[in-house]
Amino acid sequence: MTLRWSCAGFEIRADERALIVAGAAASVGARAFDLLVYLARHRDRVVGKDELLRAAWPGLVVEDNNLSVQIAALRKLLGAGAIATVTGVGYRFTAPVDEGPAPQSPAGLITSADPSERHTLAAGGMPALAVMPFANLSGDANQDYFVEGVVDDIRRALTRVRRFAVIARSTTNACLGRAHDAASIGRELGVRYLVEGSFRQIGDHLRIGAQLVETNSGRLIWSEHYDGIREDVFDLQDRIAQRVAASIEPTLYAAELDRLRLRPTDSLAAYELCLRALASATRSASRDDVMRALGQVRRALEIDPGYAQAKALAAWAYAMAWANRWMDRHEAAAGLPLAQGALDDHHDDPYTLTFAGHAVAVLGRQFDQAHQALSQALALTPDSITVLAIAGWISVYRCELDLAQARLERAVALDEPAARARLVNAALAYAHLIGGRPQAALSLACEGVLAHPQFIPGRLALLHAWVRTGQLGEARALAAELGPLMPRLSVTRYVATQLFIDEDFRRRCGEDLRLLGVPE
Repeated sequence: MTLRWSCAGFEIRADERALIVAGAAASVGARAFDLLVYLARHRDRVVGKDELLRAAWPGLVVEDNNLSVQIAALRKLLGAGAIATVTGVGYRFTAPVDEGPAPQSPAGLITSADPSERHTLAAGGMPALAVMPFANLSGDANQDYFVEGVVDDIRRALTRVRRFAVIARSTTNACLGRAHDAASIGRELGVRYLVEGSFRQIGDHLRIGAQLVETNSGRLIWSEHYDGIREDVFDLQDRIAQRVAASIEPTLYAAELDRLRLRPTDSLAAYELCLRALASATRSASRDDVMRALGQVRRALEIDPGYAQAKALAAWAYAMAWANRWMDRHEAAAGLPLAQGALDDHHDDPYTLTFAGHAVAVLGRQFDQAHQALSQALALTPDSITVLAIAGWISVYRCELDLAQARLERAVALDEPAARARLVNAALAYAHLIGGRPQAALSLACEGVLAHPQFIPGRLALLHAWVRTGQLGEARALAAELGPLMPRLSVTRYVATQLFIDEDFRRRCGEDLRLLGVPE
């Protein structure tokens, strides 16, 4: 199978997952790269949109605009003539090609000025990561295929996360059966982090362990094991890959934060502040965490006023502060131009798109723009719990209930039970309320309020669920608690500030408040 295509001005190295443009490694998303390789391999024909969606998003239902976003990104890198659109059918790779074998060196690695970090950064300064072959401890060599399948799924899932570069399987397999410590493997492969693991089967019971190691220090950053029954091999492979990817993503942020504490330069200080704010933003919706994050990104913007992710996080914090009535709408409006600035200069960063998209919806009611931003963020990192959760909220605002539930329930599945302790419950509760299922909404809203009693949207979801299940006493007690937190509350003001685009649902929310004696 051909692994390299040389074209006018660029080169595709499929086995290394590298795209070389004008002699330099280009930054390209995992989905876009998969599409490019698929089109190059099938360049003798027009490839239909459905086929491309299946190739780049296997097993997922995604919207066509995700495909057009990735094709547009490729054309920006390669030139408009590299990929042709056949109206009503699909796309065809049209760049002239010279084929050849793939080189042996790891793709896209560059040398750091710091000798201790040499060859551990991918193109663009991202940390490089290798998923090593897992050890088969079952004593049955016939299980090697399953172990390799798990590792491949984990690797594929991790390539979708834009915060680090994952090197190719062919490179890591060169270490198979050789005894090395983490430092020597890191130097040999040119990576900062290793994912290692083991597989054991006893009867029908499986246990797979995974850990994340920093190669320079040999420090164990994260470890976990996963248990299951062999009854459904492929389902278990998918579950393990998704959970490992979802767990490793925030862990890598924390590891990068620890490393950067040792390098206090101005630009790195802004980055560190942003990482701290991101940790607060993804941890909870408490007032302390949100306001702490806002203070951190404000300081980051003082250092670097053009920092797109800091703008997005600041905008998110303003939106959360207004939603929870910790700020009035006039004060929180300062977040909207920050969100727009972040979306204008997002650099394909999924968290910039996510937090800025959330803010333009909450502060500016720009739901279509928010939907576009979140769809692009999901195309870049489809297994991020944070992105899925906020994308689910945007879908709830747009009253796209099937899409909202799919996104929110996937976030729960990836991080059960932690996702239920964040913001997913309230969004799911509203989806059930809009869909006329108040009893289901009540259960979710109760769980959400127990986990996050400070989160006012969650408490309001509970209030509506109590009213619609006939529990007016509980609803009145909650309304009395919310009164001091929502000054000058009236039915008219409440309906006017609701974010749901369904007018009938907003009207029904107003009726709920009338039943509780809230003034008109």
